[in-house]
Amino acid sequence: MKENIFSEKAVKVFKASLGAIPEVKQYILEKTGPLLRDKKKEMQILLAVEEIIVNIINHAQIKRPEIIIEIDISSKRLIVKILDYGIPFNPLEVGEPDIKSSLLEREIGGLGLFLVRQVVDEIKYQRIDEKNCIIMVFNLSN
Repeated sequence: MKENIFSEKAVKVFKASLGAIPEVKQYILEKTGPLLRDKKKEMQILLAVEEIIVNIINHAQIKRPEIIIEIDISSKRLIVKILDYGIPFNPLEVGEPDIKSSLLEREIGGLGLFLVRQVVDEIKYQRIDEKNCIIMVFNLSN
């Protein structure tokens, strides 16, 4: 028997500011709706999205003050694309932080991306039409 897979795509533009993060999170929760029943997965998705947005706002030197969120959700997976008009930057090229050394010995930064890598099932970077594009995939059928 073939499984019926529901799929929905949505795109929305947000102001590139830390103040927009709650609105982005609410948007994701609204769009994922009944397909996202696992609270732990929900928290992981929201954490990853927040960390990427914070990095964009703090480091991207944004030329156009907006962030585009694209969502593609089915019963099997959620794909979240975050696009910004910042300078070219591939966060996947950032090395892993040294989490074994003490806080005083550790370099500042890098923990947010480390956390993102821990909670996503797949992550990719592309440069598309003068925009950075982070693609995060979350499996929902676990």
